[in-house]
Amino acid sequence: MSNISNDLKNSNKFKLLSLVLSSIGIQIGYPAQLSTSDRFLYTNQIMVMFSLSLVIIIYFLGIRRNFKIKKRDSVVGFLFSFLYNISYILSAGQINENVNGLYLKGLYYLKSFPNLILTIVAFLSWWFIFTNLNSIIGEYLPVLVRKDQSSNYWVILIALLISWALVIIVYFPGQVSWDAMRQFCEYEGTKLTYIKFTYVPTNHHPWFTTLIFGGAFSIGRKIAGVNFGVFSVVILQICITSTIYSSVIKYVWNTIGKIGGLISFLIFASPIFSTYAITIDKSSIYYSLCAAFCLIFIKIIDDIREENSNFKLYFLFVVISFLFMEFRNDSKYIVFISCLSLLIYSLFLKKKIVYLLGSLVIILGMAFSWNMYLKQRKVITGSISEALTVPTRQLSYVLINDGNSISKQDKKIINRITPLNEVKKTFNLNNADEIKNLYPMNTFINNNQLIEEINNKEKTIVTTDREKIEVKKYLLTWFKVGIHHPLQYVAVYLAANSHYLNPFMDSGNYNGLFINDPRFNKIVQPSWFSNYQPIFSNKIRTSFLVVIQLYLSFPLISLILNVGFTLWATIFLVAYGWDKGNKYIILGFIPLIFMVDLYTATSINGYTRYTIGALACLPIMATYVLKERSKG
Repeated sequence: MSNISNDLKNSNKFKLLSLVLSSIGIQIGYPAQLSTSDRFLYTNQIMVMFSLSLVIIIYFLGIRRNFKIKKRDSVVGFLFSFLYNISYILSAGQINENVNGLYLKGLYYLKSFPNLILTIVAFLSWWFIFTNLNSIIGEYLPVLVRKDQSSNYWVILIALLISWALVIIVYFPGQVSWDAMRQFCEYEGTKLTYIKFTYVPTNHHPWFTTLIFGGAFSIGRKIAGVNFGVFSVVILQICITSTIYSSVIKYVWNTIGKIGGLISFLIFASPIFSTYAITIDKSSIYYSLCAAFCLIFIKIIDDIREENSNFKLYFLFVVISFLFMEFRNDSKYIVFISCLSLLIYSLFLKKKIVYLLGSLVIILGMAFSWNMYLKQRKVITGSISEALTVPTRQLSYVLINDGNSISKQDKKIINRITPLNEVKKTFNLNNADEIKNLYPMNTFINNNQLIEEINNKEKTIVTTDREKIEVKKYLLTWFKVGIHHPLQYVAVYLAANSHYLNPFMDSGNYNGLFINDPRFNKIVQPSWFSNYQPIFSNKIRTSFLVVIQLYLSFPLISLILNVGFTLWATIFLVAYGWDKGNKYIILGFIPLIFMVDLYTATSINGYTRYTIGALACLPIMATYVLKERSKG
């Protein structure tokens, strides 16, 4: 016994020494103004206090309690440290003439020997810190589980609506995003006489959502004017989102108990979700459908294991899957991959095969039928440039920095899609909206110049057969160049998503909520725009932001809102669930993993609105993991 006691003491002394050294190592930074001598953050008192707090937490909650570091903790800690350091490295140096990330100057911190040593020390220090924090969280997470504590759905729903009430009143009749204004223009066929342009139906923003918004607005407008038309859409959004979020809270509460239920309620009651509920935008309902799809997905997994079948569950699965697909174009991939995964799982267990096969066939049939309707209605397909913002930045980066490595023939191919003389002017590592506008086809239409180019037939709204061929050649060139520059492609991908990879980074203007002054320029003003008037002035609504920001200042809420939190939480939960030996637990994460993967393929680095759908799934997935672990 004495030998064991001595071993524990020696082990704790070593951990304490490592902790002290790591508290110094994590103060090694990556200054935007490249410098070797100015990498220590000891003058940053916030960082010093943060380091001290970590030392206290890890020592008293971990080391003193002799928590065992598991392999899971070390692996996740390694990954977190890598993401933390690499995101700062690739973001450094984006100042002055390099503000758009034309050059990955931050690689400076990996080149010289002194810099490399400091970077390695920082990496090892964060690895130690994150490993211990993972261990502590893993040990205390089961405390959340308090089974046999039921909740009342209607009480939750009413409480949620009450918590949203002030936001609904202050922003009455509701906000309208730029994208939604554009959809209203398409719905009514708005004519912009000053530039001779008429909006036509497109699927750039899903036409399904355009019909829903336009239909609800038209009904409300006939009843009581434009403002009530706007509020009618907001009412629809509130009904759908509050119903789904209340179901999620009830599921969490009934599965793991009151603590988890209350945390979920605080998340969904927060302005993170209420400000979107009162903002007309396809994303507002889409976020709730993300949660609904994840919830129904794991319930289907549970049903496959059971002997009896729940027909209602599969009916809901089909309905939710279709709606989920039609509120965001790229969600189709998530639905089809998820359905195939469930079908394979059912084949493996030899259970519910007919139900899942039938569900998949119906979903495919509904998707096919809707696409046939779009063709019959002559709704223009969204431009392919929307899906190719990452490949475009990767190829453009090599073109700018190592253009001599690309053949003249390949440059001609590139020039037909993104004119060579415009690439450097429009390149922005963190925002690809301008460079994607170089494509010859465009349904984004976000400025007058684009409309003039369309009128002059310099660009097209409808992608021609020739343009499709040119895009295929462009993608082949992208692939060919990537074979010779794989590290540059990886670096550009990581740099273009640095804010999504690191919850400690500040995402600036993009890491916020959808609070806006609903005055838009003429390009997105439907005929009724002048009659749309919020009841409170912009000054009052802006002042109310102080209340919202106060709520968001709570550390837990602030951390959750950060665009990098969702990826880290997903990684931790997958590892935490896998650790118990349940090799099938990864199945439940398939929808969430692909949701996270999709927002790293978007055009803007660190945009909150791209991550909230995945965020809405986290309470469900945390509950799923805790439930599965409790089964052993």
